[in-house]
Amino acid sequence: MNDYQGLKSGEEHKTLRENWVVFLTKKDFLKQNELFYTYEWFNRKWKRILHTKAHIRFVNGEYRGDDAIGRLMHDFHCTNPDDMFYDELREAVSYFKKEPEGVNAMCEIMREFERESRNKEREEGMSYEKIARITNQSLSKVKSVFKAQQPA
Repeated sequence: MNDYQGLKSGEEHKTLRENWVVFLTKKDFLKQNELFYTYEWFNRKWKRILHTKAHIRFVNGEYRGDDAIGRLMHDFHCTNPDDMFYDELREAVSYFKKEPEGVNAMCEIMREFERESRNKEREEGMSYEKIARITNQSLSKVKSVFKAQQPA
């Protein structure tokens, strides 16, 4: 999600609202066992922080503290919705894992993802033979899948 507020011609940068870009990382990429890492804009030439209202924060996905973020990171990694702390997330995940309509919707999403991945591999020059070898499918089956996906 991105909410952008620009400046009108002649407006001072000080009129911009404070804004944050937040990345949820899977791993603790700095290995400092911190909940999050915050960065500010920095000018290398003059070696100083640019005091803007723009911030970048990396949230450590491995963090499991006994607080709201620790529980949220736990829930993001849960495969069983019954083990989740947050009701809203548990309900949404349960729908896609347990309810027939949700399971069907997720299956269709995954099929579309698979179709896009296959087409991308073909566009990037992967041969039918290589795809057949990787997927353990016959060459004729691979060719028929791609032919069926071509627009009429």
